[in-house]
Amino acid sequence: MLSDGSKIRANGEQGIQGIQGIQGVEGITPKLRINETSNEWEVSLDEGKTWKSLGVKATGEKGDNGDAFFKSVTKTDESMTVVLVDGTTFEIPLYDTFKKIRDRVQSIVYVPDYSDGMIAVEEGKDITIIYSVMPKVLATVIADNADKISMEGKKVSTRADNTATLTVKGAKGDANTGMLTLTASAKNFVAGQYYAFAMIFSDGTSAYQTAYTTVYRIVEAESIFIGIEGLYAGMGTIKMGNYLQLFVKWNPVYTTNHGLTWTSSDEKKAKVDDNGFVTIPANAVDGDVTITATTKNGKKASITLTIADGMINVNTNQ
Repeated sequence: MLSDGSKIRANGEQGIQGIQGIQGVEGITPKLRINETSNEWEVSLDEGKTWKSLGVKATGEKGDNGDAFFKSVTKTDESMTVVLVDGTTFEIPLYDTFKKIRDRVQSIVYVPDYSDGMIAVEEGKDITIIYSVMPKVLATVIADNADKISMEGKKVSTRADNTATLTVKGAKGDANTGMLTLTASAKNFVAGQYYAFAMIFSDGTSAYQTAYTTVYRIVEAESIFIGIEGLYAGMGTIKMGNYLQLFVKWNPVYTTNHGLTWTSSDEKKAKVDDNGFVTIPANAVDGDVTITATTKNGKKASITLTIADGMINVNTNQ
């Protein structure tokens, strides 16, 4: 009961839920600096891309028609402290210090070139490593501090040593997409072994480190061999039917670049698709046809088939 005698209900019916508001966008913190040439305060509203003068001198004598704007200005590596003539004091964090950059980083995530999510390297060659940075505007800021970026590695395979290195040679950032693109050189990676590397953004006293990403050395084929499932050398000539599945065995076995091109010497006799599946067309022409597999680095292997009466004959002594 209220003081005027009126009554209120302790419990009532639940009201209708309000409409959810529109999600806000990420704000941009204004940046201040002193123009060393004009000795005037300047402000940036676009993360330091452009600057506008406030028309106020940072230091100087009191004007004839008014009081000085600032009583004192002191600066440290972390912040700038401004005291107004009325005693009001406020501190401006310096965005361009490493700590302020690091503290603003929300995430830096590797963007893979391939679906396996790993980083592929070639010994002694430069590679490109791309990270997605949030907030996006920091991609450019981090790239401008490329001297503070490094790649830390550790071995994954039990036989892998820890001498493999990824050396960052340059960085480029895009504030619109948030993409941070590193150029790095790879050394001492052992073929067939796996490693893990993380990007570290550090000034020596504090750091931001990404998650580790698996890294392996690209190994090209030295040679390849064509096989047919269930058939072995010395079985003689085998009549297979009107289709055939071919496969490739790689040398060395830890070859990582498995890209292949299959071709037929005469598609009137037999055709082969991208997966090594051989078929003969209706009314196929009798005679020999050669099926060839070619790797991306130019290594080849071939097998000759004989087409007779709509059937594929294989001489296993090849």
